[in-house]
Amino acid sequence: MIPAGLPEEAYLADEKRSRRIRKAFVGEKKYLICTAVHPEEQNSDFLIDAMAALKNRLGNRFVLLFIGGDGGMESCLNRAETLSIKENIAFAGEVPCELVKDYLFASDVFVSSSDLGSGSVIEEAMAADIPVVATDTWGVREIVKNGFNGYLTPEDTDVFAEKLWRLFYDGGRYWRLKEGASMTAERYHLSAVAKMVEAEYSSLCRKSVSKYYIPERGMVMKASLGGKG
Repeated sequence: MIPAGLPEEAYLADEKRSRRIRKAFVGEKKYLICTAVHPEEQNSDFLIDAMAALKNRLGNRFVLLFIGGDGGMESCLNRAETLSIKENIAFAGEVPCELVKDYLFASDVFVSSSDLGSGSVIEEAMAADIPVVATDTWGVREIVKNGFNGYLTPEDTDVFAEKLWRLFYDGGRYWRLKEGASMTAERYHLSAVAKMVEAEYSSLCRKSVSKYYIPERGMVMKASLGGKG
């Protein structure tokens, strides 16, 4: 399986813009947790509940930022208010695709609880050198490796919150995961993907081929992909 790949721009931070974004959303708090999917596509009830569990461990020191449309925002805020974490939830609204990376670079960690598969967003987060905590779903488990570039969890809010808490609590652990995310992201650079394609094509061309049956001749033929039939 060969990924689509990320352009060079995904790896380049606009530090001034990212600082402005961080200042705007974090305020006096310490940590910015980002999820770059529309709330209605992100199993947002689970995330809000997980943030409530995180607040019990971490206190009032974080903000969860949703990037995407406003659909589902009211529902999120109502649930957050019920759980007394409304001040810990923020919405960036629609963001042009080319600017999403600035929000990722401004963040400390990326979270995902979508069951729709969001591999490309995970790749973009790691290109911004941030670790990922996500529920274990297809398209995500192929990228996130426990203890190397983030954590995969079951759909359990306490486990999800505990992984985030450990990540923030242990600075050494956080930087190791951050480095792992950066190393993983290199695999998805367009230049790396181009080499994968080239290697796969060369491998196919080198194979002596295959046998196939021609019914009307009642015989098996051998052919070579790159040579004579």
